[in-house]
Amino acid sequence: MNKKIKLFDAVLMSVCITLALGSVAPAASIGLSSIFWWILLLIIFFYPYGLVTAELGTAYPEDGGIYDWIKLAYGRVWGARVTWYYWINYAFGMGSNGILFALFIQKMTGCKFSPLLISVIALIFVWLSAWLGMLKISQNIWILNIGAACKAFVILTLVFAGVYSAFTAAKLANSFSFDSLKPDFSVGMRFLPMIIFNLLGFEVITSVAGNMQNPGRQIPKAIIIGGILIAFFYVVSTVG
Repeated sequence: MNKKIKLFDAVLMSVCITLALGSVAPAASIGLSSIFWWILLLIIFFYPYGLVTAELGTAYPEDGGIYDWIKLAYGRVWGARVTWYYWINYAFGMGSNGILFALFIQKMTGCKFSPLLISVIALIFVWLSAWLGMLKISQNIWILNIGAACKAFVILTLVFAGVYSAFTAAKLANSFSFDSLKPDFSVGMRFLPMIIFNLLGFEVITSVAGNMQNPGRQIPKAIIIGGILIAFFYVVSTVG
């Protein structure tokens, strides 16, 4: 019997997939003005994109997701082409994440890994991810739930450390004033593509609509609740 995805699972899935911890440091590096860019893009891009995704996901609640939408509108050829672009993006990303994973282990253990060992660890990471990806979503939804919980823990720890540092350090890393909130367009424009890229991912939720108890109700709620959590985590982690 296939276990159906609940609303709680769908919300955590949206957080796990969309929330990118790697985007916090680059965005925060431009100073407090990054808050302006986060809020602006959350309003003019993130939520409209989420609403469009929710509408399409409930109108066509199949497991194909973005492939089904493109296929129905433009035919199989364009559907396959978009799927290829989508897949190849994650294929290269998975390889780089595997190398990053190996480097994290090296840094945490204090050991010096050879290029060959880094490559082996990266390959194990990629193949393990591929194996998990071949399982039914109902079987590995717990992995996404743990991933969302881990990301939330890291961000809240960062916020706590930032607040603690603010009250104990002799000098803050950034000036917290009204002038520092003003956006610098020359600097901000360099980071806008990175911020937009890290706000993507809602369309993945719609690709498992066939495994949900009630996709017509769950998809919009998961996107709205997940979107609020993601916006909160991005803003507070940047401040931290």
